[in-house]
Amino acid sequence: MTQKQAKIIFDKYNPESKLVRCPNGKAKLKKPLNLYAMAAVNLYGIIRRDEFVRIFNKYNEEQTTADEVFTLLLPNVLKDDKWYGFYKDYIVHYCILERFDFADYLEKIQSGKPRYLPPKEEFINYEFEEHRFTNHHWGKLLKYLFDSFKNRHDIMEVFEEIKDVIFFSGDISQIVAIMEEHDLVLDDINHAQKFFDIVMNAMNNTRIWENKGHTPEEMMGLRKDSFPDEPNIKINRKIVVNEPCPCGSGIKYKKCCKAKENSGELSCLN
Repeated sequence: MTQKQAKIIFDKYNPESKLVRCPNGKAKLKKPLNLYAMAAVNLYGIIRRDEFVRIFNKYNEEQTTADEVFTLLLPNVLKDDKWYGFYKDYIVHYCILERFDFADYLEKIQSGKPRYLPPKEEFINYEFEEHRFTNHHWGKLLKYLFDSFKNRHDIMEVFEEIKDVIFFSGDISQIVAIMEEHDLVLDDINHAQKFFDIVMNAMNNTRIWENKGHTPEEMMGLRKDSFPDEPNIKINRKIVVNEPCPCGSGIKYKKCCKAKENSGELSCLN
């Protein structure tokens, strides 16, 4: 998607012509709505306005509506340093404002998945984008990089690039490319194994947009709960000829379906 195409779409769903005076008595909602919108897009990437309203109303005494959200937040959206914008019926993260096709992708891949919804205090913490990476595995990864490649000035740059790859794609091969690009060589197979174990633990415990805020590890658990560990397979056993026929006739099997099978007739079991 070109920058020109993205601007056309942005202007369509965020038109300056819709700017209006703040409704009476609603000015006090602008600040908390802005905070919740930032937290929501940092945690989910995209969220329908009506769902956003349900979350906000769940956590706050002062209630709002989807139309009110649009009216009160549009001035923030039209600022140069915007953190989110409107697209279709969604509020979307600022990085999507130049890639609206990614919003369509998230809409599709999030469909049918349960939404991760933390307690109010935890939800608000996602106002800060870095809160997505607060699990201790990221600290382990950074320490491992510093310990393994001492005196390298670009370790933080490498760390940030790895975070972006894990969050947006989860493609381990790209991490290998990052290491090669920065000429960071893992000494041996054990060194490499430990590094990628830490990377995988960080990835599996990071809240990602594709999972509506759930970590990959949480999604695995949710899927496991949704399906039985083993299929319920009925195992057929050999029928003893003197047992009652399983067709329910009350006659011994040898004189009922077995006799019909032997004579070439269609048995009651077929």
